[in-house]
Amino acid sequence: MSHPLLEVDHLRVRVHRGHLWRRRAVEVLHGIAFSLDSHAITAFLGANGAGKTTTFRALLGLTPIVGGTMRHRGMEITPQQLRRHIGFLPELPYFYRDLTPRELLRHIGALSGLSPQACDRAITRWSEELAITAILDRPLRTCSKGETQRVGLIQAIIHRPELVILDEPMSGLDPVARNLVRRAILRVHAEGSAIIFSSHILADAEALCSRVIAISNGRIIHTGTLRETVQPSGDWEIRFRCAHTPVPPGDCRLRHEADGDWLLRGNRESLPLDRALQHLLNQSVTIIEARWRQQSLEEAFLHLIESSEPHRDRADHAA
Repeated sequence: MSHPLLEVDHLRVRVHRGHLWRRRAVEVLHGIAFSLDSHAITAFLGANGAGKTTTFRALLGLTPIVGGTMRHRGMEITPQQLRRHIGFLPELPYFYRDLTPRELLRHIGALSGLSPQACDRAITRWSEELAITAILDRPLRTCSKGETQRVGLIQAIIHRPELVILDEPMSGLDPVARNLVRRAILRVHAEGSAIIFSSHILADAEALCSRVIAISNGRIIHTGTLRETVQPSGDWEIRFRCAHTPVPPGDCRLRHEADGDWLLRGNRESLPLDRALQHLLNQSVTIIEARWRQQSLEEAFLHLIESSEPHRDRADHAA
């Protein structure tokens, strides 16, 4: 029987908040549970303060947990034991600013058990992939935030860990650098590493992930494949060809695309797709394509958050 790479069960975390003389314990992760597959790229989505970074820190043993278990390939494991299997990029990486990226990465590689030769090969490869070869021998204090972010990504993947945890890996990156990081993440995954990452740039998340975990107010509100998460939206569109200007039905939106080509958009609540098709066929048009439009991951995520609000309100009232 095969087991997930990592299983998290009823993980609970409390933090202390308030002034020194009026501090109180507040539970910020409420028994969350999820699993990570060894062949998946998982997007970990949530609003600011939802618990994403706290979850990552708990997995790493950087934030104490007060309950729950973790299993690595079916065997119970502590956060400290899990560290030998992972690479981690925090949202705001901080490195010794007087080191050069090459010096930093050589130290990280040595701590991870790489030989000097293997370490240098990995540094050369990933610095070329991420277009930062020119800054390898400059002090980190002279590097931009985007360059430092890419150095941080290399330190997370240099030793080819089983699991790579990336907290906002696109933070501070321009569009060109974001594309380089996306390609690097896909290559790391293709070479055998499972990946979980958080991101507020949901277009990037949708382009990368095969699985989605959504968290809200310290509770997991959804887990599933990308296909299960992104459902048909209820919107439809019809492309058709017509020699004259057609009359659109109801509140549908009509747009002229090119010579004789038109696009009609509507929603099943205002007009069913079959009735829209019949309306157009009565005008002697040629149908090119009729399809349901899929939600974007951003639309699906917002729907998940809105659906979780009544549950949160009831829990808060009960508390």
